[in-house]
Amino acid sequence: MKFSLLLFAFWSSQTMAIENTSLRIVRGLSIGSMVADWSQTRWLSKNHDKGYKETNPILGEYPSTRRVDLYFLSLLSIQSLLNIYGNEYTKWHVNLSVLVTHGLAAKHNYSIGIKFYF
Repeated sequence: MKFSLLLFAFWSSQTMAIENTSLRIVRGLSIGSMVADWSQTRWLSKNHDKGYKETNPILGEYPSTRRVDLYFLSLLSIQSLLNIYGNEYTKWHVNLSVLVTHGLAAKHNYSIGIKFYF
């Protein structure tokens, strides 16, 4: 897990490479929403006995913590690559879609009692 956090720190630093201030803010918020969703999904992976099921079909109903970590690290990698090599439209699209998708997931998870966990 420590390696995962080191990689996350690297990907977060890519935010500062974005010159457009508004896009930098959206990028930072999108990373924050993804981390919130990631931490809640990790909590869920350790608390299947409380009656919760994962609804992401890629992860399955009862994912392991390792599977959750690999999934979110993959998403962060793809997002970072698109931010490094994509054009301005691509950067806006990927960051806004990640922000909305993971932000809504984290909000929903919190509303049904899923805790943040790392």
